[in-house]
Amino acid sequence: MPDTIWDDGAISILWNDSRQKAPQCTAEMILEQVSNKLKMKSWARIQNPVGLLLTSVPSAVQAAFSASKRREQVRTEREIALDKREAQIRLQHEQELAAWKRAEEAFESLSQDKKQHLVNEERQRLLCEHPEYADRAQLPGWEQSFRSRAIKALLANTGPPAHEFQFAFT
Repeated sequence: MPDTIWDDGAISILWNDSRQKAPQCTAEMILEQVSNKLKMKSWARIQNPVGLLLTSVPSAVQAAFSASKRREQVRTEREIALDKREAQIRLQHEQELAAWKRAEEAFESLSQDKKQHLVNEERQRLLCEHPEYADRAQLPGWEQSFRSRAIKALLANTGPPAHEFQFAFT
């Protein structure tokens, strides 16, 4: 800052006024606002630099502090919302997994004939929907797929509403 009348009284007034308007502000925030105000006009054009700083800096500090506080609040709210969403998703997946395990247990408790019947129904349903898979439906590995489809059908018929499982089974 160029040589000017800037005594200790003006500095303490600036500090006290700034702290009064924004009690948690720091010296860094005050100095940043002093710098901003002095950059807005060339030093030579300011008739009363001390007066300019004393009248404008405390309000600028308050505005900067309020903006900083709002940004922090928005960030915190965003993190809370994200945490809630992640918890909901985790809970949903846990519920889906528990329901799937119950459906598998129910499927396994059926007689072998009934299990084979459900698997064959799923094979027929798939082949009706996709006749192009007829040559592949007899390959190894497809039996497990039909078994999973049968469990899914069993779950849809006996479990919670199907919309609860839309993520896991689509």
